Amino acid sequence: MGDLDESEEIGSHPEPAGRYFVRFGTFFLAMERPRTDLTNLRDSLQKALDDDPRVASVTADPLRVAWSSQSKMYPPSEKIDTFELITGADGVIAPHFPDPLRFRIHVPIKNQPLFRDEADVPSDNYWVVWDGLTVVLGWERGEEERVPPRSGGQIVVEILEQAAISAGARLVVQACSPGCKNLFAHRVLSVVQYPGTDRAIGYVKRGFPVVATHVHVDGGPEELVMRVWEDLSRSSEAFAQYKNVGRRILTPEQRSRALVAELLARDMVEAEAQARNVIWRGGRAIGNGAIGIALVSTDLDRDANS
Repeated sequence: MGDLDESEEIGSHPEPAGRYFVRFGTFFLAMERPRTDLTNLRDSLQKALDDDPRVASVTADPLRVAWSSQSKMYPPSEKIDTFELITGADGVIAPHFPDPLRFRIHVPIKNQPLFRDEADVPSDNYWVVWDGLTVVLGWERGEEERVPPRSGGQIVVEILEQAAISAGARLVVQACSPGCKNLFAHRVLSVVQYPGTDRAIGYVKRGFPVVATHVHVDGGPEELVMRVWEDLSRSSEAFAQYKNVGRRILTPEQRSRALVAELLARDMVEAEAQARNVIWRGGRAIGNGAIGIALVSTDLDRDANS
C-alpha cells in the first residue's frame, strides 16, 4: 500500500483540525419480542453505560420514537439447529434508534483486548456512536500513521455486551462471516478533519484496508465521529439487514447440502450391504452369513468414527 498523500484530495484548505482512524461494524441489540417502551430501553442502555467505569461520558438527544424501528434479525452462528433454520425460531428483534447514544471510552492500553495477540492497541480513548444496530468508533492518529492497528476499539464489544445485559437484552456482533474474528468492517476510514460546515464527505480508497476520508465539521472528536455516523447510518442499516437476510438464505442451503450428502452416504452403505446379501432391519444387519455381517459392520464403524 502506497503512502497516503492527503493533499491530493483536499486542494487549498485551512490546516486540519484533527486526524483520526474511524471504523464501523454491525453490533445489534437482540430482544425476544418487540418493545413498546423504546425510550425506556434506550434510557436503560444509557444508564448502564454511564455506570460503567470504562465509559468517561455518555450523551444522547431525546429519542424520536416515531422514527425508531424494530426489525427481525437472525444471530449469525456456525452451529444453528436445523429446526430453528426451518422455523426461524432463533430470530430476534433488533431496535434502531434515530437518535444514537454517544459516549467516550477511557481504558488504559494495557487493559484492552488484543486482536489475534497483536500488541497494537493505539489509544486509551475512543469516541463511539451506537444506534442499536451500527457502531461507529474513532480515535486520534498521528499525521504519519498510515496503517490502522487491528486491535483499535475492540474494547467496545465488552462494554456493549454488559450494557445490553443490564437492559434485559443481549448484543449480537455480525462480522463478515460467522467465524471471522475481525468484528468490525474490514475497511477503516483514515479521516482528516477540517473546520467548516460543508456536509459532503469525500471517500477515496487507498489500498486495502484504508479509505481516505475528508470531513468538514466544527468541534472535536465527538462531533467528528457523529458526523461520520450521520453519513453512514442509512446505508449501514440497510447493509446490516440485507447481509443478515442473505446469510439466512445461504445457511439453509449449506445445511441442506450437508443433509443430502449424509443421506446419500447412508444410502450408499445400505446399497453396499444389499450387494453383500445383508438386509437391514431396525438398524441391525441380518444376512446369510456371519462374514457378510461382520464386513458391513466394520464399514459402518469405520464411517462413524471417521
